[in-house]
Amino acid sequence: MYAIRASGNSIPLMMIFPRVNYRDHFIRGAPSGTVGFANPSGWMNKELFIKFLEHLIKQTNYSLDSKILLIMDNHETHIALEVIVLARANHHAYHPATHIA
Repeated sequence: MYAIRASGNSIPLMMIFPRVNYRDHFIRGAPSGTVGFANPSGWMNKELFIKFLEHLIKQTNYSLDSKILLIMDNHETHIALEVIVLARANHHAYHPATHIA
């Protein structure tokens, strides 16, 4: 996952590896602050998207005066109840898109 701020600055990467178990050496040499996770499919799932939101919140130093706009599609991992609860608990306006062409 990759996120970029309107200012053009990016937050550190979140990398998902197609493995059962994650090992720290997977991200050796990656930019500082990069986090890594494993998923046998190598794809995002609900649990990993929650980890991404937690990473995003930590890296952006979010506050009520400096809000986050997260634009995404309506993939099932993005609209899970746990994701919405986490976003709202951190005062994020959370409105997943109903259609992105």
